[in-house]
Amino acid sequence: MFYYSLSNFLSMYFKNRKNQTNLFLYVCLIVILLGCFLGYSLPSKIQAKHSEITNINISLFRIFIQNSFFAIALIIGAFTFNVLTICCCIFNGLIFGMYFKSSFINLGLEKTFALFIPHTLIEILWISLAIKLSYNIFCLFKIYVIKTSSLTRFGISVLKLKNQFLYIFFLIIIGCLVEYFITFKFLIK
Repeated sequence: MFYYSLSNFLSMYFKNRKNQTNLFLYVCLIVILLGCFLGYSLPSKIQAKHSEITNINISLFRIFIQNSFFAIALIIGAFTFNVLTICCCIFNGLIFGMYFKSSFINLGLEKTFALFIPHTLIEILWISLAIKLSYNIFCLFKIYVIKTSSLTRFGISVLKLKNQFLYIFFLIIIGCLVEYFITFKFLIK
């Protein structure tokens, strides 16, 4: 009886597209966290010496390009039925976990959190928005292209999402500035 009522509740709850989008977002964030734990638990060959960690020479433009490509890959994942989005989440989580482990071993807990907290919060926000946008585009693709074969209506619907693209772009710029001027400057000290 309990199983039947729970399954009815879940099937009714997830008929709403907003709830489906939130579920997909939660799944992707859980996948990123699992990737982080896996990356942290793997035997790390990237454990550099403190001098190698503080000798990072990355330009602001390179950080912006990397974050932009990651956001584009998340959004384009809608056209691969979000397989690319999930793969990007796993890969990003693995890299983050390995880098966190290396930093924790070489710099200690306090410096590691000081390095990660400022820009990670902003990156989580734009990654979440990109994942939600990807799922929204996937739903529009499914409705307009697959079911009704209307590319024009699909294009018009995607253009209506331009504010979300602008929010993501704005947050990427802020995240890059924080990462470059706070995180890397803290490492060099």
